[in-house]
Amino acid sequence: MASQRIQLHGRATQVFAVAILVLYFQFISREQEGRGAAPLASELVQGVLARSGAVFSGRIEYRQVVSSSGEEKPTLTKDEFFYFSGTSWAVFADGSSDPEEVSHRGVYVSHDATPQPGGWVGHTARAAVEEPINSKYPRLPVFAGTFWRQTTQAYVKKNINKAIDKGEAEVNGIATRVLEWAVSEAEKYEAFYGVDETTAQGGILRVYIAPQLGYALPRIDVLGTDGKLGDRYDSFDFFEVVPGIFFPKRCQWSYYDRSGKYGTSAFELKKIEKVNEPIPDDVFKIHLPVGTVVQDGRSGAGSEIFRIKEDGVLPVEGLDDVVQMDSRPPFWRRRPFAIGFGVTIGLLIVMAILFFKQRRRAKGSVQT
Repeated sequence: MASQRIQLHGRATQVFAVAILVLYFQFISREQEGRGAAPLASELVQGVLARSGAVFSGRIEYRQVVSSSGEEKPTLTKDEFFYFSGTSWAVFADGSSDPEEVSHRGVYVSHDATPQPGGWVGHTARAAVEEPINSKYPRLPVFAGTFWRQTTQAYVKKNINKAIDKGEAEVNGIATRVLEWAVSEAEKYEAFYGVDETTAQGGILRVYIAPQLGYALPRIDVLGTDGKLGDRYDSFDFFEVVPGIFFPKRCQWSYYDRSGKYGTSAFELKKIEKVNEPIPDDVFKIHLPVGTVVQDGRSGAGSEIFRIKEDGVLPVEGLDDVVQMDSRPPFWRRRPFAIGFGVTIGLLIVMAILFFKQRRRAKGSVQT
């Protein structure tokens, strides 16, 4: 009964969120029709901000390919999928049923399985306070089709009235309206990520807005004060995942130095589902095999190290989403059992040999 109430509440939340977004877009459209004019810059920004916060849960399968200019082969190719819901998220390797990383209910846990020279696998885990999704760098493409970075979104929200309308442009085959912000040197860390020599003195934040795609962003450019391109975030082949919310099938971050492009991080979104639907809590449980060494750094004052034991009892509190998993081989394949079994069989063989030898001697003496 409780689970039914949760499901109903989640479904109501989904419907409410989508309804608000659709009504907002309809309101803007009617305002524009009433004026008989294109949307104002401030209206465009409000639409973009509404889209950037419109997706709060879902499941995304993707492939990431990281490349460096001049290199024939990619630096990294990775296939993963992830769930997210509110502040919680969990990352799975392609085809896996157990997550590699989880951030849920205030706690972040990651699990690494490392093959060792002897043929066995070493398991380690790290626990820390929860981490917002993509807090370090944009690696899980929930951002596809909108702002890639929370700092940029916050800067735009703070500076709505400073947007400069630069007219219309077609990018990636999509008609867009172009807005710019002149970013001062003092604001560069608010608007940009990874400030380098191109944006050391500040620069320009330029966004390309597609109102017809639910205010998605087919392109974002970061330029230096001299107009030199520093970063470009492109999105391609949009499709509607739920009413009013569009995602791209592909998106790519291209980064440049003063001599030109020197690398890309590209995402192919293979499957997007459960958008703004309830996500089961069990998705955010991480399974650690018996023997896993856990480094718990949640206190911030050093780390407490412990090992997952057979009884499944953790010596620390607050790791309720860590589930002990006995991944050891069956008892008859374990080394102690094998040694004991071998010794026993050996003794039985020796005893049998001695027994038959003794019987043979006894027969010989009787015949004599």
